[in-house]
Amino acid sequence: MPGAQSVRHFYLIAFHSLSDCLSASLRAVRCYSPSPTMFLRQYARFMEAIDFSQFRLMKAAPKRATILAFTVMLYNTMRINGKLKEKLQSKFINIWSGPDGTVILLGAVAAEAPEACRVFKDGKVNTSELLQTLKSLTVKVPARFIAEWNEKEKKWQGELDADFLSRCACRATKN
Repeated sequence: MPGAQSVRHFYLIAFHSLSDCLSASLRAVRCYSPSPTMFLRQYARFMEAIDFSQFRLMKAAPKRATILAFTVMLYNTMRINGKLKEKLQSKFINIWSGPDGTVILLGAVAAEAPEACRVFKDGKVNTSELLQTLKSLTVKVPARFIAEWNEKEKKWQGELDADFLSRCACRATKN
């Protein structure tokens, strides 16, 4: 195993960029250090040599908006986001599709209803009929629906988010 002299010599090599320097030096310290204590000493010396004025501090991502939404996915599933699932407070729902597929209603029902769909703990709902209906109405899937409470119908009304596909990293199906 190379001694401390090899590690010191390694730090004298010129690097093309600071990122190369950081990753290569960490690998060298990890490989050549005989003990964890030696590793920490060498790493501390290396960190003292870094000029932090050349670095940018990365900020945390902002909290997501509290949008109530559900997404009709490929493979016969629908995903209800956590905020909407909290508001539903039911393990079973009925789903109604509008005539053009841009509006979907969700209503909580009792478990005994034969047409009810089960909402799993993670918000997943198995529904092949909804996927086939949307495809036949030329709605591109995956499709996200922004939900609002419809006081008149006493159901959650989801409106199609038209520019969802342009923002998401997934591929739509061809109709």
